[in-house]
Amino acid sequence: MTHYQADKNSVLNSNYKSSKNFYSSDLMLQHFLKQKLSQEAFQAITEKLQEMGEVAAVEMDGLSLKADHSGPVLKKRDAWGVQLDQIEFHPAYHRLVEIAVESGMFTVKWDPKWRKQFPDQRHQLSFGISSIYGMSESGVYCPLCMTDGVAVLIDRFCDENDKKRLLPAIYTTAFSEMKTGAMYLTEKAGGSDVGANIVLAEKIEGKTYSLTGEKWFCSNANGAIAFVLARTNPDKKGTGGLSIFLVEKELPDGTKNPMDIIRLKEKLGVRSMASAEIMLEGTRGKLIGQEFEGFKIMTSMINLSRVYNSVAALSASKRALMEAYQFLTGRNTFGKNAIDHPLIRKKLLALPPSVSIVCKSLLKIGQ
Repeated sequence: MTHYQADKNSVLNSNYKSSKNFYSSDLMLQHFLKQKLSQEAFQAITEKLQEMGEVAAVEMDGLSLKADHSGPVLKKRDAWGVQLDQIEFHPAYHRLVEIAVESGMFTVKWDPKWRKQFPDQRHQLSFGISSIYGMSESGVYCPLCMTDGVAVLIDRFCDENDKKRLLPAIYTTAFSEMKTGAMYLTEKAGGSDVGANIVLAEKIEGKTYSLTGEKWFCSNANGAIAFVLARTNPDKKGTGGLSIFLVEKELPDGTKNPMDIIRLKEKLGVRSMASAEIMLEGTRGKLIGQEFEGFKIMTSMINLSRVYNSVAALSASKRALMEAYQFLTGRNTFGKNAIDHPLIRKKLLALPPSVSIVCKSLLKIGQ
């Protein structure tokens, strides 16, 4: 985070102070967690919240800007024409993912020890950490959402072998062991009308299928674990004809699961992460749940993403208001501190209700 020095050429005066810890300065989040968590859970998570708060306030801003300005690049082939389909990221992106992994936001939700100790508080514990993360980075927040969503489907619908094999790679705190998740949902044929999807899945043996067709918008395209909707019977129309498949980037023998990344999407927001158009060409997938129940299963992941979107929006709003308040308290205009002008205070308080609550809290603290 940028820290300004007040001097004769600065727009800010000596009153300006930027937060050194987004958790310590967020009295509302502290109050909320104390109210919603048991005393034992709050004590168990406090150190992680403090650590995340400091990293978010001090380190993540610069990384976020670099990752956003230097987005992912698709390396389609090598110098000899061999198809690679590798997505390359700026080192800042990898560090941001590493921070998320080390923060424990997935550990407190999926690690068996935490699940056993706090079975009914896992979401609050996880979002407590990730909401602070979201104050400095929203691009990587999408892959984190996809990863958590994949964990939900694995936990609810996959067999015990897949749970034991895949979940530890999600709740790990070691970046080198982490596997992120992806969702392959949208197609050209349907767009938001998922029931019009046409990607086909042909049975090979048991629950193993071969998937063929194009996915138009694959979220977190570089994710190692993806859930993909496809049709086992093209004559069965609508969402009721969709089944869902677990697709991994690597096959059990270590070879690459065949997929052709057509191109990366150009986006106005979340530019640091990779969304792509992917052609499935005999891609191996494992049927999850019962045939034709794919969309019903996928809604668990979709609904969780709505929660992530809400938390990300609130985190960004809190950050914007915090920045505005800090700037205004360190800025002199028309002979007095900017925050003391009635019109400025009125405009801040006129913001949307959820944001206005944060603003009112800041103004009260500043009195």
